[in-house]
Amino acid sequence: MRLLTPLLEWSAFCVAVFVVFLALSHYKITNDITTPIIGVAFFMAGCMDAFHTLAADRLIPAVADNRDLIPFTWAICRTFNAIIMIAGVSILLIRKKKSKSERGFGFVISVSLIFGVIAYVIIHIAATTAHLPKTTFPNSFITRPYDALPLVLFLFAGLFIYPRLYKRHPSLFAHALVISAIPEVVTQLHMTFGSTALFDNHFNIAHFMKIV
Repeated sequence: MRLLTPLLEWSAFCVAVFVVFLALSHYKITNDITTPIIGVAFFMAGCMDAFHTLAADRLIPAVADNRDLIPFTWAICRTFNAIIMIAGVSILLIRKKKSKSERGFGFVISVSLIFGVIAYVIIHIAATTAHLPKTTFPNSFITRPYDALPLVLFLFAGLFIYPRLYKRHPSLFAHALVISAIPEVVTQLHMTFGSTALFDNHFNIAHFMKIV
């Protein structure tokens, strides 16, 4: 089971990279700024997944015990994932429509740099903190309260944010983003109310659902 989790995490990272290639290809063909912004958000979330795996396997320096590090970095990565997706979509919703000639790739690069700095800061803090908070409470109704926040964020995004993007920028990519909220919420339900220990059934199901 310990081997299964890193495999699932790396699969999620590979999917995120593939989404970036699809998004940039779509931008090259249509010059529509929507897809690369979302693609960059996916990639940064995937980078956080990669950090979660590397830190848990001690392939990068991390000082906290794995029993605290793995569930804490999971919760942080999922929260970052939800926030970065909401932020990426919100940028598109707030930004005024411009003609294709005014839509520069520089805007994509600027947003990428901002997302990258945020991701690096979170990674650095988690890796250098010796004492991380307890995140798992097996005897409670909410077994992983830190996972409740991304659950609420994904619900909010799926019900209000993503549909608005699809309405304003209708495309297969935007429609897929709306549908993606379903496995995201299911993932968080397994972790928030089901998982009581590292590598239990709910833990592994959640990691698989994240790939979906």
